[in-house]
Amino acid sequence: MKVEYFVETDTLYIEFRAGDVVETRDLGVGA
Repeated sequence: MKVEYFVETDTLYIEFRAGDVVETRDLGVGA
């Protein structure tokens, strides 16, 4: 598992396992 936080964009990136991206979702306010 890999977790990164990007201060410039206030974004948290969580990678559960290495591999191709299948789906992404916005989890912000109003999403």
